[in-house]
Amino acid sequence: MKNVSKRLGSLLLCLTMALSLVPPISVAAADMVYLIENEEDFYAMMDDPYASYRLETNLDLGEMPAPLGMETDQWFYGSLDGNGHSIRYSLQDTGWNQYGLFFMLSGAEITNLTLYPD
Repeated sequence: MKNVSKRLGSLLLCLTMALSLVPPISVAAADMVYLIENEEDFYAMMDDPYASYRLETNLDLGEMPAPLGMETDQWFYGSLDGNGHSIRYSLQDTGWNQYGLFFMLSGAEITNLTLYPD
């Protein structure tokens, strides 16, 4: 029994030493802001609806088939800083025009953004 206890202690010591070599997880990723520079970047926001985004230019999205996130039944939870810019858009007349730019928001923060729905 004493031999098993020594082996277990040695194993725990080795694991502790090995874990001390692993660099700590950076919290910088949580503070990362994705830049939206074009229409493709804007639609890619739904790839990570919890992230933070900043608009770098005015966008004209033209006619959208549905509000952002509706086609995939996704809500937006992140933040979007319009950075003083604007987004112009229109929704196809398919019954979705009672919604805005986003399908649904939950806890999201939209700031410094002017919307021009046509």
